[in-house]
Amino acid sequence: MPELVGNLLVGQSGGPTSVINASLAGVIQEAGRHECIEEIFGGANGFNIFRPEQLGLNKNIPPVVFTDFQLFNKSLKAEDLVDGKVLLPQSITEISSLVLPPGKNVFSIEFAALNFFHPENNAYKYRLEGFDEDWLTADSKSRRVTFTNLDPGTYTFRVKASNNDGAWNEKGASLEITVLPSQSGDDEED
Repeated sequence: MPELVGNLLVGQSGGPTSVINASLAGVIQEAGRHECIEEIFGGANGFNIFRPEQLGLNKNIPPVVFTDFQLFNKSLKAEDLVDGKVLLPQSITEISSLVLPPGKNVFSIEFAALNFFHPENNAYKYRLEGFDEDWLTADSKSRRVTFTNLDPGTYTFRVKASNNDGAWNEKGASLEITVLPSQSGDDEED
């Protein structure tokens, strides 16, 4: 960052930032000087004043939520029927477990970190316990994970997220998923 004491920092939308020696430019009069360094940026709707030394990292730990559950690429809503049975009695954001009928073993889970300050910089780690040994990573553009042809059994999907400055929610969110075996032992979809 350029030396700001005694200088005027000039910026424009989408363009370069310039540093002008304020004493040479004659733009700051003695009566207008501040005891501390403040940045002033103006725009069409007014101006903003801030002190750069007071800017810090975003330390807010973002909550993590599930935002969609898809079965064979079709979003399921609360109370939707699948083979005559309700899989999601409530919204995916409110449940902690679900049971998939035999042959319904291709599903996707979408998730989000509730950090809205530069959300494009949120990051994610996820894994399906009982299937994945290691944590896998995702960015803000790929917040949906698909699992195909899982064997019958009980799995736990876990996802954790960080905010734009890398503060992680290590607890994250989890969803227990049970894939039921078929009655005949044949787990292929009919």
